[in-house]
Amino acid sequence: MGIRSEVAFAAKPNVVNNLTTESRATLLRYFGEPTETTDEGTLWFVEGIKWYSTAYDDLIALYKDLGENHAFDQVDYFLIEACYDYPEHGSEADIGEWYDNPWGVTKNISVSVDFELTV
Repeated sequence: MGIRSEVAFAAKPNVVNNLTTESRATLLRYFGEPTETTDEGTLWFVEGIKWYSTAYDDLIALYKDLGENHAFDQVDYFLIEACYDYPEHGSEADIGEWYDNPWGVTKNISVSVDFELTV
């Protein structure tokens, strides 16, 4: 049970190479091996995962490593979560601003109401 999400983390080499050992272990635990690595950076992507970034200690430490500990330039990484619980759980787990990443990773949120009239 619980909220299942899609999560993508794209990071330039300077970020990947300077993460703590604990953050690297967290990435491996949640994502497994990188989805793709190029000269420009590395992409990790996973579907159907419980990504509680404000509740799990290892994820809290990863976010702290990306933000406070290293103070990486935000245009050097992009970590986004997409889940069905929008807007209540909209973008609180999204950090970074590497919008021109080579994989075109973006978050697309769509809300609609569908119905059919019967006459």
